[in-house]
Amino acid sequence: MSASSKVENLMLILSSPSGAGKTTLSKKIQQKYKN
Repeated sequence: MSASSKVENLMLILSSPSGAGKTTLSKKIQQKYKN
């Protein structure tokens, strides 16, 4: 894989206690990288 290859898929696992902001963070990430 070359340095200029585009990453099309990424799996990100958010693990933390309830109330720590996992949903908020995942929504922000989705907004930033929306297709």
